[in-house]
Amino acid sequence: MPSSIEISTEGTRVLGGPVGCTAFCQDFAKGVVAEVTEGFKVISWMISLQAQHCLTTGAVQHRISHLLRMISGSEVADYGGIMEAYDNALLDLPKRVVRRLSLPDHAAALVSPPLSSGGLGYRPRKSRADCAFLASYMHTAHRFPKLLPALAHRVPPILDLVPATGTPPPPPSPQAALAARAFFRVAASAPLVRGRLAGGAAVLRHAQNALSAIVTEAETQRVVSLISQACRATWSSTTPTAATPLPSPWSPPTLQQRSQAKSLRPA
Repeated sequence: MPSSIEISTEGTRVLGGPVGCTAFCQDFAKGVVAEVTEGFKVISWMISLQAQHCLTTGAVQHRISHLLRMISGSEVADYGGIMEAYDNALLDLPKRVVRRLSLPDHAAALVSPPLSSGGLGYRPRKSRADCAFLASYMHTAHRFPKLLPALAHRVPPILDLVPATGTPPPPPSPQAALAARAFFRVAASAPLVRGRLAGGAAVLRHAQNALSAIVTEAETQRVVSLISQACRATWSSTTPTAATPLPSPWSPPTLQQRSQAKSLRPA
């Protein structure tokens, strides 16, 4: 090779993502998070908080999606600090809206679900990383038997890798081990995921969105619980009277309620 061409033995960029040793992937992830964080800072200069919200949730936060398909962002030992910096930058806008340095648990939980589930659509690492990496692994396991049959044994189907009963087999590759841990984390927060995968096709259509929808269902239930607890705590701290009814549990708006709200908006 000509001396002017740089040669790296640690890793390289393939299809916009890092492929290489952990240190190389960490440095790559730091660079992407720094770019996205700078985008959040530029948005903060806008006068309109509504415009900031729309650009953040509709555009800038999605710039990290491709990276999360290439790395297992929920591996705290490898990427915990990097992704925590991303989460902090992402949640700066909701904090500015309410003029608080931090958000209480129920408020932090409320900003995470998508708008369709009653949240604000700020998707932190814990809501996206495992679903993105697991979806990427599922597509790889689905395609390898046809494209690279000699390597197919290195990426077995996810449900073969993490059986419902018995002792899981040793992961045949580092990627399989990461996918297995991602699946266990998703299943711990959303137990329905195994049944949905077992009852579906070999690979879900729009797998990341499908997995995220399953996780969102579980997130919404936690939001309901947290806000209901906060409402009851507020009610119990006041002097109850006959005119002070016990607050009913909060629930996300239904499709009919959202449609009614839209119809009441001024033209």
